Amino acid sequence: MALGPVDVLPATYNPFTKDISKSFDRHEQFKASLLRISPLVSIDRVKDQLLFIGAWLRFYQEAEEAGILNFVLARSVYRFELWLKHVVIERTGPLQPCELPPFDVAMMLHACMLSPRRHYEDGLVRFPQLLEIGAFPLENIAALIDSRTYIYTATTEQVKCWQERLGVPFDPLSYQEEVKDVTIRCPSCGEKLNVAWENNGCGYAESDFLCECLRCGLSVSHDRLCVAKFIKDLTNAYSSDQATLRGTLLNDRGEVVLARARLIALQVAKVLREEDGSLPALSETSMSVILQRLYDSVQTKAGQDRITELLRPYMQATSFTHDLAKAVPALRQFHLDLMATGICSPAFLSGHCNELSVAYKKYEAFLELIASPEGIESAVPSPDLDLVWHTHQLSGLSYK
Repeated sequence: MALGPVDVLPATYNPFTKDISKSFDRHEQFKASLLRISPLVSIDRVKDQLLFIGAWLRFYQEAEEAGILNFVLARSVYRFELWLKHVVIERTGPLQPCELPPFDVAMMLHACMLSPRRHYEDGLVRFPQLLEIGAFPLENIAALIDSRTYIYTATTEQVKCWQERLGVPFDPLSYQEEVKDVTIRCPSCGEKLNVAWENNGCGYAESDFLCECLRCGLSVSHDRLCVAKFIKDLTNAYSSDQATLRGTLLNDRGEVVLARARLIALQVAKVLREEDGSLPALSETSMSVILQRLYDSVQTKAGQDRITELLRPYMQATSFTHDLAKAVPALRQFHLDLMATGICSPAFLSGHCNELSVAYKKYEAFLELIASPEGIESAVPSPDLDLVWHTHQLSGLSYK
């Protein structure tokens, strides 16, 4: 699935006042950036990306055929956060070989970096180690993938590092079988809640998750956790001059504009405040109610699409701005389309790969096209061009 121009031309905008950059400035900026692309997107890295995609599809399809895909993805987002907090927490440079993650976690990092704006903002605000590690470790991960079977085989050092720092199985399927519970916090009183990943449809990895806090009596669901995430950010934005709502920190150029983000947060708070000045109570509202109040308010003067985009980071309860559990499946069709062309096959990858050189040239031309004042609306990347684009996005801050 193509990620589209939204992820190369910064797309987060003020939901109340659309802010469009000058097209000619953008064109000149992109022309200058073409000179920097060559060392970031080599044919070897594109081949590594194809090998990663082969392993990605193998892992995804095996989980899907076993009927555990959604459970694995939910756990993988959680394991990704564990990896960031406990394996690379003090990282001040590229990953060491022993710090390379399990494949399911690598899939989450991959999906995160394919949304450059969200990746950058989360790195600035919540997980600085996302930016510290630099580019996605494509070459190192590809070296662990068998080019014929697409099986990812971790080193002994990787497994040891993971288990010493986290104390849970490295292998995602072993984690699935052995770790039955997860600890979360009650969004009201902060009490630790040990909940089952699966529990007859009501587990943490299931759509109808529900448990009760024995300390304060709050019924905790996915929606309530989403509301808590939103209210916490909105409260922080109201009380701190450095806090913002997620997805609003960057302008159309991908530049940090704190003042603009603060205005958005304060305007949202103004709309949602009750007559006594308080924000909606956690136990008495839902994300759908919050969404409708913003839709209906004459103060926002915004279309529903902009309001929906503003609240998108709060429609899932993880610590990340991006919904990674949905972002991974969204890549499936794109990966299948590439696999169908044969360019992921061992025979192709061991050859001269002239088609990849052509794709690289097409990517350069595509960037020139979408940078032009008239080209952005009609530009639709082909799968081979998209492949190079994705590889470029994995270069981290260098892509920005």
